[in-house]
Amino acid sequence: MRFGRVLERNRLPRFADDLSGETSLGGIDLYADLPSSLDRVKSWGRHPLSFYHSLGFTVIGVMPDANGPGRPDIFLGKRLVAGGAGAEQTSHSYVK
Repeated sequence: MRFGRVLERNRLPRFADDLSGETSLGGIDLYADLPSSLDRVKSWGRHPLSFYHSLGFTVIGVMPDANGPGRPDIFLGKRLVAGGAGAEQTSHSYVK
């Protein structure tokens, strides 16, 4: 998908694997208590999660065991327009 089309839809998704246990979501059984695990997500080492957080992204989901047991895919998202659900959005409401 072209970047301009993503901007028109007012969202910007990102994905981050945890293949080496560098987040609190890696190396554990996420099926045991997923909501609590998502509430206390942390990263260390060279994982890009803290970088994405510094850009305003937030964890919007996770796919447990996507890359093998204890190796999840982490889904991040960021709204590109001001306001929230129900806010009027126009074609010029995004940054070019």
